[in-house]
Amino acid sequence: AVCGRGRGAAENIAVYREYDTDNYILQYVADSPALMGICEDTLGNHLSEDEDTTNVLDVWFFDAITLESVLLADLVRYPTLNLIRVGDEWLQFRTATAQTLEENSPYRSKWRISNLTRGTFGTTGEIGSHVADEYATVFTEAVRWFPLDNSDVGETVTIKAVTNGQAEENGQ
Repeated sequence: AVCGRGRGAAENIAVYREYDTDNYILQYVADSPALMGICEDTLGNHLSEDEDTTNVLDVWFFDAITLESVLLADLVRYPTLNLIRVGDEWLQFRTATAQTLEENSPYRSKWRISNLTRGTFGTTGEIGSHVADEYATVFTEAVRWFPLDNSDVGETVTIKAVTNGQAEENGQ
């Protein structure tokens, strides 16, 4: 995911995949920024399959965004609703509360998320592995999946994001 501030640029990012040494093929062009930010604190462990009502997480976002609170039944019915990737864990949040940014903050918005459904999409093994200042990305249409072929197993796969006017070899 590329975003408007912080880790990458926003719109018009060409994403290439290397298929052979220095042979890059265009995969897609990102036309909307991802909603990315930095976690203020470490997300605590949660050992139950029940909703995590103990831990809360404050996220400073690189762009001004809006999040919404939903019902638990909505999360059950729509598995990508309020889905966020924190480090290597996918989780859903039921409650989102806007927070006041600190004076002179380089970020554009701050949200506190709580009432969490942890370890979704097979990431239960990542629940206890969080560190400070992890990146968080809200799942939107800007988050793209790159399918791997059977021939990719055990191989290094290189994906590059190239901004408008940048040469492929200079992409990140």
